[in-house]
Amino acid sequence: MQQEEIKQVAKSIVDEIRADHHDFWIDPESHYQDHMQRKEWKTVDYDDLRSVIKLYTTTRNLVGKAFIGFAIIGLIASIAWGALRGIKLID
Repeated sequence: MQQEEIKQVAKSIVDEIRADHHDFWIDPESHYQDHMQRKEWKTVDYDDLRSVIKLYTTTRNLVGKAFIGFAIIGLIASIAWGALRGIKLID
């Protein structure tokens, strides 16, 4: 197929979808603008000292929780491995 034929087929598919689902169709430009507004709305001002401190404490708490979680999982795995070796299920 030529490039022009591919474009015609794609256009006819899109037109058919728009005709069938016109209630749910979102204009691409509006969709893009919605995302851009949300991106601007969620922008964090890292120059603000409170934002930096909050980000640091949140990250520190999450890293600490992850470390403790992995340590507990490792401890449970070690106990299971030792118990299975103790009863000779694993050589």
